[in-house]
Amino acid sequence: MGGKPAVTINVAQDEKNFCDVTIWRADVKQSFDTTLKQKSYGNINSTCIINGKTFMQSSKHPTIASLTINEIDSQNTKAVLRTSLKLVDIKTLDGFFEVKDLRLPIDGKQFVNLVKLPE
Repeated sequence: MGGKPAVTINVAQDEKNFCDVTIWRADVKQSFDTTLKQKSYGNINSTCIINGKTFMQSSKHPTIASLTINEIDSQNTKAVLRTSLKLVDIKTLDGFFEVKDLRLPIDGKQFVNLVKLPE
């Protein structure tokens, strides 16, 4: 993302309905918190595919992308993140997809992928 190492958190209901939230790998640390309002890029990038429609951040529409890392427990290989998204439909530019304060528990292999750069 922007030429810097990044990590993508995939939140999926199924293979046709999912969101990807990407942050810089350097930001993966306890208490990290970011919010972008009405911007198309920054230190967080998000996209959702819902029922065949693509939703993204925008600088011209009331969109929001936020992510908080509440917990990173390396000893027990688990993390807890929270995200809120309000993204605009890229075709109609007037439809939105929104999730508020979604809790994302991460553990095991997914935790390792979150905190370690692949070799």
